[in-house]
Amino acid sequence: HRLAAGLARRAEELGVIVVLNTRVRRIVTRHGRVAGVEISSDALGQPQSASFFAAEAVVMNGETSALADGLLGDDVTRAGASPRERSLSAVTWCVAGKPDGLAYHNVFFSDDSEAEFTALKKRVPDDPTVYVCSQDRGLLILINAPARDLERDSNHATEPERWRNATIRRLKACGIDLSLNNAVMTAPADFGRLFPGSVGALYGAASHGWKAFFDRPAAKTSTRGLYLAGGSVHPGAGLPMVAISGHLAAQAIIADFGSTAISMPTGMPGGTSTPRATMARMP
Repeated sequence: HRLAAGLARRAEELGVIVVLNTRVRRIVTRHGRVAGVEISSDALGQPQSASFFAAEAVVMNGETSALADGLLGDDVTRAGASPRERSLSAVTWCVAGKPDGLAYHNVFFSDDSEAEFTALKKRVPDDPTVYVCSQDRGLLILINAPARDLERDSNHATEPERWRNATIRRLKACGIDLSLNNAVMTAPADFGRLFPGSVGALYGAASHGWKAFFDRPAAKTSTRGLYLAGGSVHPGAGLPMVAISGHLAAQAIIADFGSTAISMPTGMPGGTSTPRATMARMP
């Protein structure tokens, strides 16, 4: 959060106007290139209208499948891609209170990892691995879950209780006695609503095999003036990677709009290059 707040503060110092809690209705194109974005003006007190912001370049920091699914308008569906297989989602609980006797990061492994990962293809395991982040005034507790709308399952009404009981059992087996009765739970469907197009997946496409790193969408899209950043694009998920993706998008914009490039062009749009390796001359 501090990184995001720091970026916003620096942007405002440079004259950027930050608009929050506002729905982007669509990315508009004209003559084959980006023309701007249309936003819902509900937050501006005009629920029946929309506002248009003209732009020569737009950076979409979100799920690339949101573009492909038409969630940002029909003009830019070809600029996105839906992954063949999505990464995992999660069920999390936030518990207020002062933790005692835990490290900051804690992982309590399932007794049967093979059964756990087999179950994760369809449902939350009966014996999940539990991650606990012991913060100064509370705990974040997380278990893996499949990226799918579990609310549509016939037994959904009883599933949250099963997830909670399975998590408590695993913690108790490791000597941790904890109640989740008053915890705030976030399920895959909640993540799906928070991040449109993700279906709850936290890390974009599944990262199977050595090529997965390179198969992610690059910063530059097939729609002129539209660029991508975020955990579902190259180089990948996680705060450091997402920050790099934003830097790569900025590099691509600078290169496309005629400014002096800050890195050599590469085979992957939005990538960076390094000098060729050479042999040092021996004395």
